[in-house]
Amino acid sequence: MKTERNFLSQFAKNKALAALLILVNLAGVAFGLYYYSGQLLDTPRHLWAFVPDSPTAVMLFASFLFLYTFKKYQHPALNLLTALYLVKTGLWSVFVLFLFWPSYFVLNAAFSATLILLHLGMVLEAFVIASVWKGRVRAKHAALVMGWFLLGDFMDYVMGTVPYPIPFIGGSYLNALAAESVLATITISLCFYRKFGDRRTLHLFSPEAQKSNKRLL
Repeated sequence: MKTERNFLSQFAKNKALAALLILVNLAGVAFGLYYYSGQLLDTPRHLWAFVPDSPTAVMLFASFLFLYTFKKYQHPALNLLTALYLVKTGLWSVFVLFLFWPSYFVLNAAFSATLILLHLGMVLEAFVIASVWKGRVRAKHAALVMGWFLLGDFMDYVMGTVPYPIPFIGGSYLNALAAESVLATITISLCFYRKFGDRRTLHLFSPEAQKSNKRLL
């Protein structure tokens, strides 16, 4: 585990690798905005923040790399926001590509396979952040981050900002996707908080604290 951590940390500590990764992610932002351009034109401007999830994720990661590598700055709350975007969006996209494979692979198998690899790469980028993560996330910041993603789930599946073409091909799967998305938000958030959260809060959930609470009851 330590070897993998040291390897991944080089993508943030080595300036040449970080610069290359920043450029790759900025290219991903440009392509992602182009991919979502049709949906953005169909969406009211005040809802735009909830549409391009993947471009937002890689833009945040590019920003993290720039700040960490070249400015020697990081903030635990921003780390959590970025990592959660990367993991949730990356895994969700791969899941959807396989779930609706006739709508994606039949039309363009090579493009769909490339999208799968790129979104799995987003998940790996979250581990790059984890490999150099310093500081603890405060409970109120973690709650705000989770709240933002739960709001995004509401906007996607109630207000209709879920990425195209899901609204047109989702059919009976939409409710299941909504449940999966909310569950993923909560689960991934708690996993990151357990690893990087405020130890004073985490102590409340320790086995010793649970036993103490039972005795009080």
